[in-house]
Amino acid sequence: MSDDTTPAGLDAGTTVAPATPTQSENDSHLTGTASDTSGSTEPEVDGGDKGNREAAKYRTRLRETEAQRDTLAAQVESYQRGEVHRLAGAQLAVGADVFDIGKVELSDLLDANGNVVPELVETAVMGLVESRPGLAKTKQRQGPSPVGVGKYPIPPQSGGWSGLLNGR
Repeated sequence: MSDDTTPAGLDAGTTVAPATPTQSENDSHLTGTASDTSGSTEPEVDGGDKGNREAAKYRTRLRETEAQRDTLAAQVESYQRGEVHRLAGAQLAVGADVFDIGKVELSDLLDANGNVVPELVETAVMGLVESRPGLAKTKQRQGPSPVGVGKYPIPPQSGGWSGLLNGR
């Protein structure tokens, strides 16, 4: 028996490439570290790994797009809540009370296009003020002043204490 492990018909100095890709080559589409770093968009000659790399590229793009969508959705919701706070703040001391105390959902105050409907906000605020009047903004008094305050002008003072003691 010989220790020669070369296939028949090959010289002893010739190396044979493995028939199957190694584990690191199979996982390269998950890490994006293989020959995909060149940035070229030309198709590769070896078609076995091409589908995996392309699918991984699309999955990565999908995750990035979903993250961007979630960020933008959070920003839009923040703007919508700010608009509701502004509208509710016209009648409430704290506009956020619509959500915090009134337990109103933002989606209940939006139309089909996602716009804040002022009439719905006003209805929610009015219902909250009816059930909790202390949440409403305090209004400035209009009409007569409280007793003795600003009702009569103060007469001019003449002489100070000396005029009072002298009987003037």
